[in-house]
Formats: sequence, structure tokens, C-alpha cells
Amino acid sequence: MRYALKLFYDGAGYHGFQIQPGLTTIEAIILETLKKASYITNSRDSAFSYASRTDAGVSALSQVIAFNSPKPPNMRLINSLLPPGLVFWAQSETPDDFNPRRDALSKTYRYYSPFEGEDIELIKRCVRRLEGTHDFKKLSKPDKSRKTCCSIDRINVQLDCNVVLYEFKAKSFLWKLIRKTVSLLKLIGLGVFEPEIIDRVLDPEDSFDPQLQPAPADGLVLYDIKYSFDFQIDSYSLNRLREYLTRIEKYYRVKQQLNNGVLNYLNTLYMNTY
Repeated sequence: MRYALKLFYDGAGYHGFQIQPGLTTIEAIILETLKKASYITNSRDSAFSYASRTDAGVSALSQVIAFNSPKPPNMRLINSLLPPGLVFWAQSETPDDFNPRRDALSKTYRYYSPFEGEDIELIKRCVRRLEGTHDFKKLSKPDKSRKTCCSIDRINVQLDCNVVLYEFKAKSFLWKLIRKTVSLLKLIGLGVFEPEIIDRVLDPEDSFDPQLQPAPADGLVLYDIKYSFDFQIDSYSLNRLREYLTRIEKYYRVKQQLNNGVLNYLNTLYMNTY
């Protein structure tokens, strides 16, 4: 039988999803865990595959992996063998030829960026120019295996609690496309570029290239992937994920207060300098 599982992971501390010799990656940990739990013997015989090759530092709520196994996976057992920050929380039986990347109907990514005074309404108007089918060569990193002309179905932008949320939906995405697009939109929102620059960036005949640097990886999360079938959610695993996120939220809440205290103290020191 073939099975698909949904995986959450915190990308901090990992060198991306895909296996890289000598580096700690999500895929390497997952494969080792599945072997340890006797669900697979190796990646080739189990036809192990995944939906998205996320970069170092990028997180996922709904990465999807698939593999063949003689027995149905027990997510609670698998999760007990994984390090904190990696949690399987839903699964489904699939056709024998299921491929998580090829068979995805749509993927949704979210990017969280600190608000720095950008004109959000201007950015909202600009994203309409980026939706649809375009040549995104100047907004992606070269990948010889893929054409640069592709489609973005939807981009939503909203400001919440001093964080700008960008949501991208498409069937697939070019390498670095989301992070470079966020960089472009932020620079437009800050007044560094005029909105008309988008037309030049999307024009393959225009030699102009802004040479954009991708926005930081830690703001990006693979939020959801849609397929023609539904996944069964395991409540115990979902609670495990909720508990992990609650611990992390408490840690960063305290960390923020600590940093604020230090900054306030530094400000008092500046007041006494000459």
C-alpha cells in the first residue's frame, strides 16, 4: 500500500528539506525514523517522495510525503521517535502511482514580514499585476529543469499586529519566487521602487534586472496543499503539535520582553552619553 502523510516542521536549525551529504535535513531525519519504525527499508524501494523542496530555514505546516509500506503508518509511534519541531498530524491511503509534487492541485505559502512603514494599500494594488501567467525569470533563481513562465493564482496581503502577511496560491512555484517577490513588493511599499517596475521585471525582453535578494527564509511557511482526496487528522498528533507551538510561543514572548528590557536600559545609557 501507498500512504501520504502531512508533516509540520520548524525549519530553524535545518539545512532545508532535501537530503544533503554531511548536513542535517528534514528528509534525512524522516527517512531514518521510518526505517527505525520498520515502515520502509530504503527510500528507493519505498518510492519515497515529497511535495516541496523547502530551503534552509523555511518551515511547513502541511508538507506532504508519500511512501510504500506493507503496514499502515502509526503517526503516534512515528512522532515519538522524531525530535521536537517535527510532527506528523494527518494521513491517507493513496493510489499506487501517487506523487505529492505532481498531483498537487494547489499549494499555499505564507510569508510573514515585519512592518516597517510600507504603504500596504499600494502593495495590495501592485499584487494584481503579478497574478496570472508571466515570465518570472527575474523573480526566481535559475533552475535548468523548469521553465520560468508560470502562473500565480492569487496573492493576498494584510497587516496584522505590525506584521505584513503575504499569502501566495498556485499549482507550483519557482525556486525563490515567493521570497524575491516579497522583497520587490516591500521595496515598492517603502518607496524605493515605483509600481511600474513590475512591468519591467515581468518583461523578458527588457534587459533591466533589479537583482533582488530573497527575503529571509525564516519568514516563509508552506501553509497548505490541496489534493483530490482528504486526509484523516489524528487528534493526539494535533495536540502534540499544539503543545509544541505553545511552548515556542511562550519562549519567544519571554525573549521579547527580555530584549525590550535590554533596549530600554541601553536607551537610558544613551541619554547619559555626550
